[in-house]
Amino acid sequence: MTPVKPAVRPEPDTDLTCEAPHEADAVALERIMVSLLDHRTVEAVSDVFKLLGDPTRVRLVDALTHGERCVCDLATLVGMTESAVSHQLRLLRAARLVRVRRSGRLAYYSLDDHHVVGLLHDTRKHVQEPSGEESESASAAARASGGGAPRALKEGPGEESESASAAARASGGGAPRALKEGPGEVRS
Repeated sequence: MTPVKPAVRPEPDTDLTCEAPHEADAVALERIMVSLLDHRTVEAVSDVFKLLGDPTRVRLVDALTHGERCVCDLATLVGMTESAVSHQLRLLRAARLVRVRRSGRLAYYSLDDHHVVGLLHDTRKHVQEPSGEESESASAAARASGGGAPRALKEGPGEESESASAAARASGGGAPRALKEGPGEVRS
């Protein structure tokens, strides 16, 4: 039988627990606590991210940013069988990320609303931005040139981001515009 090793306590300088209460922060923490997402919302958001954690479903959502498509077109675009695409679309539809319109025997899929477009667009922007030190040096350069805080930090509570506004405009009529082009960008 292998002996059980005792848990190792981190060194005091690396221990991240508070040693003394922060009375000055109590009001701020209470304000934050009442504005946190409720349990049901946390579960729903987590489920959407789990669903979009699959590259195939992300590719389908990306293809649908170009407008409404039938299953056979989507299968061609993502290089899968119609049966496999239908299965993935069923999951996306259950999560209200896509909707279906039937015309005779054909089913046409589109993104459910502009929020889905914005979610993909914002996530794409996030993963394509420089990381770590590159990002810090770019931020410092922007501040030095008078750029100030990034756009997301300039927006107050309840203000819509530029990408969300663009996504809302692009989604008019149920055929969202391509996400790969942000404001002023051209798709190559």
